[in-house]
Amino acid sequence: MRSPHGFPRYRVQEQVLTRPPGYHRRLNLARRGRFGIILLYHQHSRLPP
Repeated sequence: MRSPHGFPRYRVQEQVLTRPPGYHRRLNLARRGRFGIILLYHQHSRLPP
C-alpha cells in the first residue's frame, strides 16, 4: 500500500521547480498576510536586482 504523503509531497516539489521564481513567495505572502510582507521584503532585499 502506497503512503498517501509520499506522492503529493513530490508533486509539490516538482511544481515549485517548474513554476517561475517568486511564485511560492506570493503564496507565502497570501498565507501569512502582514507578516509575510516583512518576510517578502527581506527576501527581495537579499536578491540581486
